Amino acid sequence: MSTQFELMVISGSASLQETLATLDSVALISVPTTARALSLLDGDWLPGAVYVEDTLRGTLDDVWAIVRAAMRRQVRVVVNLQGRGAGRASEFQAAGATVIDARTPDAVADQVSKALGTRRRAHSEAIMVAVTAVKGGVGKTLLTAMLAEGLRQRGVSVLVIDNDISNSGIRPTFRIPSTAPTYTGLLGDGLGMAAWTPERLRSCIYQHRESGLDFLLGPEEMVEAIHDLDSKNFYAFLHAVRQLSGYQVLLFDTSPEIVRRPAPYIVGREGGWLVLPAPPSRKERTGVLNLLRALRHNPGDDLTGRTLLVGMEPERGVVSSLSTALPLFAREAPSARLLGTLVHDPRTVSLADAGEQGYRSPLTVVPHGRFARSVHDIVDALAHEIGLTTPLAKPRSTLLDRLFRARPVAPAGVAMDGRKVAA
Repeated sequence: MSTQFELMVISGSASLQETLATLDSVALISVPTTARALSLLDGDWLPGAVYVEDTLRGTLDDVWAIVRAAMRRQVRVVVNLQGRGAGRASEFQAAGATVIDARTPDAVADQVSKALGTRRRAHSEAIMVAVTAVKGGVGKTLLTAMLAEGLRQRGVSVLVIDNDISNSGIRPTFRIPSTAPTYTGLLGDGLGMAAWTPERLRSCIYQHRESGLDFLLGPEEMVEAIHDLDSKNFYAFLHAVRQLSGYQVLLFDTSPEIVRRPAPYIVGREGGWLVLPAPPSRKERTGVLNLLRALRHNPGDDLTGRTLLVGMEPERGVVSSLSTALPLFAREAPSARLLGTLVHDPRTVSLADAGEQGYRSPLTVVPHGRFARSVHDIVDALAHEIGLTTPLAKPRSTLLDRLFRARPVAPAGVAMDGRKVAA
């Protein structure tokens, strides 16, 4: 659809600007200061409408100046009163402005679209889940892979988004070839945030035959700065991803560098869920506690109410236990919930990785073993927490299955101890 008018946006929030970019038939003109806005409104070019909010630096008089300048040129104005102007809504309305009171980017976009008589490009109904940690080596990518596999075995359509673009573990885990397309490559086309459209992203989806999962992949090697996803780019990327149809769950494997790449915060603010692997050893549990504290004190919204923990069973010989660590997590973030415990089973995982015939899921190596059962229990709890109805029931494991069918099935060419054998 062709652009009908231009919307001048006077806001310091990058997330709001990217959310307003979902308005249909509207081109955004971002203006950083009231002085610049007044200069434009006094010039030859005029926007079709103006959005301004009272949270800008300066005084309420600056907001009034923009409203008066726009009304003098017969330009529609939408004023969002969240702070110091909240008690003066009637005065702005009497001056001819449309007044809204919305605090989240999505709420602002909804009310602005209504005020301007346009609509938002629809998001899919997919549920967003971001697996996150502040430290590498805690099982984040393994947990992401097992959640994806477990959901797929329940008949759920999953798109796995590799957002750990500084050190991707998704590619080697699923044995995805280096020739597979990457979504970060779109940034090299020189289009900036215009690169993020559903059509362009769909052309980057890699369909993994062995697992039945779809992937949006980051680069195989360390990214250059031009291919990195800062906060502003990730908002635009996320909104494009959410317009992809055909998926029930969008599953993000995020970077532990959350200050530089704050995808978990953004997913949580946009209504998604955060899943944290929670090991009990001292260094790792300190990282979990720090992340929970940061999520609890997230500006504007406590995200721990959308945070789900997975206890990571420690290796044998580790003196720290989950029975000690879990109460610490609960005290730090009472609103966070525990999905269960992922069994530590390096033998099963390594057997799945040992063959040379392509990817093999650990869930099929020992389908009735403790590891697979723990994954299915966690997936069951996840579906319950996020309100997901799965087409298929949880795989059953009877007592006979556990007694007589819990032996590993090694891949072809691999002995039961993981050694390669001659064909």
